[in-house]
Amino acid sequence: PPPSAPRQLTGGFWLPQASSTNAENIDATFYFITYLGYFFFALILALLVIFVVKYRQRGREIHPGGPTHHTALEVTWTIIPLLLSIVIFYIVFKGFLNASTPPLNSYQIDVTAQQWSWSFKYPNGVQSDDLYIPADRPVKLVMRSEDVLHSLFVPDFRVKKDVVPGRYTTLWFNAPEPTGKDSKKAHHLFCTEYCGKDHSNMNRLVYV
Repeated sequence: PPPSAPRQLTGGFWLPQASSTNAENIDATFYFITYLGYFFFALILALLVIFVVKYRQRGREIHPGGPTHHTALEVTWTIIPLLLSIVIFYIVFKGFLNASTPPLNSYQIDVTAQQWSWSFKYPNGVQSDDLYIPADRPVKLVMRSEDVLHSLFVPDFRVKKDVVPGRYTTLWFNAPEPTGKDSKKAHHLFCTEYCGKDHSNMNRLVYV
């Protein structure tokens, strides 16, 4: 089917520009876990201050009294983290399955990593050093390494996968907003597994 109208995606305070359709769920999961951590950090810190003041030792009492056991409280602080862990596991595992299952109509590009370059081969046989993908269509990367362990990472798409010698690995994404051939609008692609002295030269651009 022809591409639909480009959808403007945004990033956030902690994350770079979001430029793929699966970035929304990944960002939502990230912020859910982050703000959950903020909430409990503030709660524990506040309770710590309250308890320090309330149960501080007064006078010269050598053996001050205080609570030693509270079954309901211990059950509560066991059950609540357990339920939150189950919710987080469900959200993350659902997202993982989605990120690991390319749609059937995906545009396949074969990727070869080697010290210290990337090679992208398209269905028509053309190869390039930078990555060129169609807008608003699922793209599946089938990746292999010719030498050592590499890892392909496109921050704006929220995708990252190791490229392992002796096996094929895959990832997929859908980038709805075209960049044209403007390098200033292109997305950055990195190798995020140290692979030798010129590892930092494995930076490429992604044009949509």
